[in-house]
Amino acid sequence: DLQKLRRDCDAIVRTIPRRSINGTINWMDLGCTEAAQIETDDGTVYLRVTVEEASPEANELWKYLTEKLALAGWPDVLVVTEW
Repeated sequence: DLQKLRRDCDAIVRTIPRRSINGTINWMDLGCTEAAQIETDDGTVYLRVTVEEASPEANELWKYLTEKLALAGWPDVLVVTEW
């Protein structure tokens, strides 16, 4: 359920220990704005979440969210950050 994925991602975002994640991040407005199921032209299907208010290069944030989502039962979700 994509709505549950988005809620779970937002819940994780709210609990991030800010001092442990480096990168250009607007902590005040950081949040998940989209959860999507993507199907590529070769038939590959995967889940993606978009988290806004962080640099696209915020790799520590991607890693953290990917790990926490997997622990919450969402393995192999692609995390995309953008402004």
